[in-house]
Amino acid sequence: MFNILIVEDNTEKLRTIFETLGSIQGIDVDLIDHDVDSFGAKKRLKEKFYDLLILDIAIPLRKSEVVDLEGGIKLLNEILQRDMYKVPSHIIGLTAYEEVLIKAQTEFASSILSVISYSSTDIEWKTFLHNGVEQRFHS
Repeated sequence: MFNILIVEDNTEKLRTIFETLGSIQGIDVDLIDHDVDSFGAKKRLKEKFYDLLILDIAIPLRKSEVVDLEGGIKLLNEILQRDMYKVPSHIIGLTAYEEVLIKAQTEFASSILSVISYSSTDIEWKTFLHNGVEQRFHS
């Protein structure tokens, strides 16, 4: 089984991610885990190994807090540096914020990762996500 964790706090974006993943043969979206903040994601990553982490770059530390534009980068750095986490085989970052896209690409490029620019008005990101996940799922 191919385990996927999505860390995304925007419900519309999350719905679209689930739709995109659901179009990939062999992926059951009902088995995908989801968290909306860094705290919840860290708990899951301590307990379970994921083949793929889809990580929003702008996430809050906790559900009750405001969004940190670099929250996903901070989470990524922590899970890569501390042995307590089960580091996913593949990590794909998503961001709708141009100002953090470059920084995220730099951070993610130094690891096993890629970053996709999300847009609610453009579907190109869905193609990148679909192809990236499908390639990893079927390899």
